[in-house]
Amino acid sequence: MTLRREQEEFYRKLMVEVKRHIEDVEEEIETEIQDVRDRLLGVQEQKRNLQTIYKGMSKLIGIEDGMDGQEKAQYRRALEELQSQIEGNDQRMEAEIGKARTRLAEIQDQKKSLKQIYAGLAGLLRVENDLKEDEVKTQLF
Repeated sequence: MTLRREQEEFYRKLMVEVKRHIEDVEEEIETEIQDVRDRLLGVQEQKRNLQTIYKGMSKLIGIEDGMDGQEKAQYRRALEELQSQIEGNDQRMEAEIGKARTRLAEIQDQKKSLKQIYAGLAGLLRVENDLKEDEVKTQLF
């Protein structure tokens, strides 16, 4: 099939636009991964702080001198609340990771579609497909 000059020009421009869009999507993937890493680091820091408080309160309860049963019970309730917060942090981290994986899969599908369009255009124009086949890194940590 021979393309008219106008068709060839149109498809070449379209290839340039598709390639630019692929680069935008790749940048979006990197930004999304970095945002998730930042959010997870914040949650992990909060978890470490809660664990530090938990350990300190556990030691305090273990000290018998000067603490009556009511005080110990109050600290035990506080420890239970801290443990609950730590578990809540773990659940938030898992939720963040799940949302990030879903979003990254959507972006990767978009990128794959764009690459297919680009490859089709390259074939139609009988030019080399200059896009590299790459692995998209979705490893958050």
